[in-house]
Amino acid sequence: MKLKISMFVGILLTAAFIFIACSKQHELLIPKNENPLIQALLDSKSFANHKSYIESKGTIAYSKIKEISVPLGNNETATGFVIPVQRGSNLVGYVEIIDLKNTKLLPNKDTYGMNFVDLNDFSMTTKSGKVQMIDLNYDNFLHTNVIVENNKIISWKSVGLSKDLLLKYKDLKKGQVEEFNKEIGTNSTDLKTKVVKAAIYTLCDSDGNSNISFGECYKCAQDAIDSNGTSSFICDFPGIGWFSCWGTSSAACLYISAKY
Repeated sequence: MKLKISMFVGILLTAAFIFIACSKQHELLIPKNENPLIQALLDSKSFANHKSYIESKGTIAYSKIKEISVPLGNNETATGFVIPVQRGSNLVGYVEIIDLKNTKLLPNKDTYGMNFVDLNDFSMTTKSGKVQMIDLNYDNFLHTNVIVENNKIISWKSVGLSKDLLLKYKDLKKGQVEEFNKEIGTNSTDLKTKVVKAAIYTLCDSDGNSNISFGECYKCAQDAIDSNGTSSFICDFPGIGWFSCWGTSSAACLYISAKY
């Protein structure tokens, strides 16, 4: 009996040591960043929620993560981030992220809006190919398909959340509607702000639920392209030459929808 107990204790201790060692190894896989805002993102539950999926697409280029300022209009800005994902030295995608502060209106208690732009079938040399966009917050939902030729958008198709996801997160969306009505109806004293926020919903809230997913935000980009003819896909943003033209506009859209 004593021998069995000793063996059982030994197994438990071994398992504990393995768990601690794996935890330490996991910590080492995320290098520290000198930018406290980037470090807060890397330490967040949101990043932990989606890290495995991002890594399934390639290797996270931690040293190349960028912080960006997202213009919201009316002299307001929000904090955004871009996380490159590589395979070898090749860029195969990137994560667009917007800091939604302490919002309680995203699934899985996420406080960062996260959108993956898949460039696996896109050539950075010819600036041609297929681009897919995936909303990580909402169950890795594929919301946008883009066809690009010589940096010109030939086809852009975006959709809002599926019926299944709308049903799955209906209680969450009810809270979003209540928060929106509260802000627009009673709390905001700036009439111009009210109009700006309400206009975002008029233009982008395609399913009328006072919630704007990444898909709905990108649907606005699609509508802009349809009314404007062809448009460039990649813009020359300082330090982020491969960042999508529509990255900051979609991030602003998401931020406003989450906050208001």
